[in-house]
Amino acid sequence: MANALFICEPREFIRVPLAEGTLLRSLSPTRLDELANAYHQAYVGSPHEMTAAEARSEIDLTWAGEYGRLLANASLGVWVGNELAGAIVTVEDPPWDNVPRGAFILELFVTPPHRRMGLGRLLVQRVQNALRTRIALRVDDSAPQAKALYLSLGFQPSSHDHTVKPHDQGS
Repeated sequence: MANALFICEPREFIRVPLAEGTLLRSLSPTRLDELANAYHQAYVGSPHEMTAAEARSEIDLTWAGEYGRLLANASLGVWVGNELAGAIVTVEDPPWDNVPRGAFILELFVTPPHRRMGLGRLLVQRVQNALRTRIALRVDDSAPQAKALYLSLGFQPSSHDHTVKPHDQGS
């Protein structure tokens, strides 16, 4: 499936209140089972559906740094009651040639029972406030609601070639 690169330039701080009954906290290695389970549940029935084992493997690879250096202050979970309802995982300098260096939202997901409650918006805004720098991400063409969310938060499609040329490395 095709996807598009979106970029958001730094924005002014936005006050983002938490709804009653929600808790926002950094994701930690002690909660990877819970994170993997929510990640798996978020994609059941979608074109990107995976097994629970595949979801856990992806989470383990992310924490091992396979997709870039994890930004702990920009990798957050949101709990509704005692249940992890969604998460955003942000890395720095992902390994792919066609994305810019810097902050990159690797994953944003909300589990089905908690969708349309503003949790995805909350997570992205909290990351924007925490980083206050350019942030990139990729949006699957089959996800118009995600695309609309990112556009509403200041992300714009990028048509630039962000391939890192050998002479650009380290500069």
